Amino acid sequence: MALVHAGPAHTRKIPTRGITAMSDDGCEEFYDAPTMPENDQSENEAPAVREPPEPEDFRGGRAPRPNDAFIAVMGVTGSGKSSFISLCSGKAVRIGHTLEACTAIVDVYAYDMSPDQTVYLIDTPGFDDTNKSDTEVLSEIAVWLGSSYKSKILLSGIIYLHRITDVRMQGSAKKNLLMFKQLCGQDALKQVILVTTMWDKVSQEEGTRREEELIHTSEFWGWMVSKGSSVRRHGHNESSAKELVHQLIGHSNCITTDLQKQLIDENLTLDQTSAGRELKSELLKEQEKWAKRLHEVEEQMREAIKQRDQEAEEALKEVRDEYTVKIQQVEQDTVALRFNMESLISQRDARLSKLQQKMYDEQNAHTAQIKEMNEKVDILANRLSAEYMHSELEHHHKKLKPWPCRKGKLAFSISMAGVYYTCISPVITRCNEGPGQTPASGSKQLRSVFLGKKCGETPTWLARYSDGVEMSENLKVEYPQLEEALATNGVDHLKTCTLGPNQTYYARWKSSWSSNVPDNLKNTLKIYDPKKRDGARIVTVGLGYGGAYVIAYRNSRGVKPSHGFTYGLKGHYLALREILSKKKNLKIVAITLNPENAADFIIIWEEKASKGKSYRMQCYSQYETVIKEVETWWNWR
Repeated sequence: MALVHAGPAHTRKIPTRGITAMSDDGCEEFYDAPTMPENDQSENEAPAVREPPEPEDFRGGRAPRPNDAFIAVMGVTGSGKSSFISLCSGKAVRIGHTLEACTAIVDVYAYDMSPDQTVYLIDTPGFDDTNKSDTEVLSEIAVWLGSSYKSKILLSGIIYLHRITDVRMQGSAKKNLLMFKQLCGQDALKQVILVTTMWDKVSQEEGTRREEELIHTSEFWGWMVSKGSSVRRHGHNESSAKELVHQLIGHSNCITTDLQKQLIDENLTLDQTSAGRELKSELLKEQEKWAKRLHEVEEQMREAIKQRDQEAEEALKEVRDEYTVKIQQVEQDTVALRFNMESLISQRDARLSKLQQKMYDEQNAHTAQIKEMNEKVDILANRLSAEYMHSELEHHHKKLKPWPCRKGKLAFSISMAGVYYTCISPVITRCNEGPGQTPASGSKQLRSVFLGKKCGETPTWLARYSDGVEMSENLKVEYPQLEEALATNGVDHLKTCTLGPNQTYYARWKSSWSSNVPDNLKNTLKIYDPKKRDGARIVTVGLGYGGAYVIAYRNSRGVKPSHGFTYGLKGHYLALREILSKKKNLKIVAITLNPENAADFIIIWEEKASKGKSYRMQCYSQYETVIKEVETWWNWR
């Protein structure tokens, strides 16, 4: 036997994935082609959505400890609440329209101030939230403060943030401040820190002037300062944020807000509390404003009708409907204030459930949309791939040349992966990758080499000799199930093996087999179980790119036809598809599909001869060197 090395020593790198096929047997002519699925990949599942925290969970899932402290962080939207909490807790604050952001607008973040003390920062929404009405915001704050108060959890203080960049205290900032004063009450103001933010965006002189105005104007911060509230500047850094927290924790006493006392101790409805009355007053003003505008629009509509100005009438109808909706919303918000604490909790739970279901529905719809888009992309990609491959088919035909016939009773092993290959026959071995091979001597004869995925820079391979099997050390890393199967079934009677991409493989012993392939393909392989008496037997298996496969088998003695094959090329290996579709009585004895691309393959089949056996081969590769080396191997006498 001659051994020819068509490259450097067999320690060089091999491609990521390897496909091999070999046969010791011969057959006759039959064709079978059941349909197989593309792969066993499950549909993309929707990402898991964390359930919102339980209403009674005031610590974000943490267990309570004796030294726990709670600080509420309040202020208008955009005043810096999220960044302040992030600087203390070291965690990103949820912002936006996620399930958690929509269903838990009062959220809690832990700041581990020391090994034995955790400060929980309560992130509250402002009364200018674009996604929530002021009634919803007050209800959420009321539920959290009321529930925590009933659970004996008291605040160590409140940090109220205000942008120093605001030229005047007006609009949403003024409304927030009024609601805050009523919510807190006079007794709690001693442990309130009024904090100005965004000093880096104004001059020192201008910022100081605005700060003085806040402090000395009674309707702004003046009254609260006179009742014990302190004023501080936040430098938008971690040390500044933590210093403010430490200042509140330094107080030994905790506070109870007026809202907590009125809801829990006095059992008032929300509209009877100080904060509720303030909001109800604002709602009545708003209702009067929209009612006045509605009256004006209706007057204009009557005039338009009188003038028979249909265009103006239609435009005014739209404005009228808009104002009517706003009035109805204000009325609904006013009614929603007429509930006590128990009813508020029930409403909150119902609202959370509704919002949660909405988010789940939207997520499911989004997942379905993505699935539909992916299916369309796959169809388009397959179409483009098919068009490209068909355009290449003519080029393939030019490279597919007639190969000479080989005669004699021969056994072949072929393997192809990327630019690498191994070709083995009883008289010659030709390869540019594989294990350390030596010419046959004594009883040790190389029968086949199965190339597989490389692990790092080290190739994965399995070599079958006449007296046993050798394998690379990393085979168990890339093909753990195969390694287990080898340990269970032994290596002495291994007949054939195929190493495919993504840990797929097929291995057959004298009386057993093992595989890691999609379920439908595995069911097909079960048909040829070697344990079945008088059943069909697999000759060779090729596993290739994109889930492509070819299975060649022989039937039991006396069964006609004596052999056959089945395949599913998944739109790939078009030149091979043409061969298999035209030669339906092909008696395949060895095949390999290159897993690195959708075109390269080697196939060997037996043909009838007047005397003995006759074999033919067809090889396609985009690498000219591979074709030349395989040709040298095939033509060797």
